[in-house]
Amino acid sequence: MAIRYRVNARLATAQLKEIYDSSGLRRPVGDPPRLRRMRDGAALTITALDGRRIVGIARALSDFACRAYLSDLGVRCAR
Repeated sequence: MAIRYRVNARLATAQLKEIYDSSGLRRPVGDPPRLRRMRDGAALTITALDGRRIVGIARALSDFACRAYLSDLGVRCAR
């Protein structure tokens, strides 16, 4: 199946936990309210999906004119 990319998709907390766990990014996955604040506070989120399975995430802060600061870049590790 082809990878689909989505911009600013509304991810469930479980999806965030899944991609952070599978990518090896050390994020507060045991604190769902904090994960929701991280999701809601990002200016730009790009997700990669293989079917319904999340396989990548990029989360950034941006002024949408000149600069964007990447805070997360996670890709699912094959296991």
